[in-house]
Amino acid sequence: MAVTRSDSTGFRWSGASRMLIHFNRRICAGHARCNERAPEVYGLDEMGYCRLQSAKVPAGLEEQARAGAENCPEGALTIVEE
Repeated sequence: MAVTRSDSTGFRWSGASRMLIHFNRRICAGHARCNERAPEVYGLDEMGYCRLQSAKVPAGLEEQARAGAENCPEGALTIVEE
């Protein structure tokens, strides 16, 4: 069982991943390239714009999260590692 703990961000971390996604909705243009690379991390709304289930990246999906963020032509996604 994973230990859950809080930190200065206010998030409760569970497991090994300590990665967050910062999403700037104002510059997202709806290319959906993040979702093409990492559908488990980046969902889409009904208009095709990025929709995050959570700012926390689930353990084991860190590489996919990075790939999706790096594939955004607008730079709307930033990975933050704690």
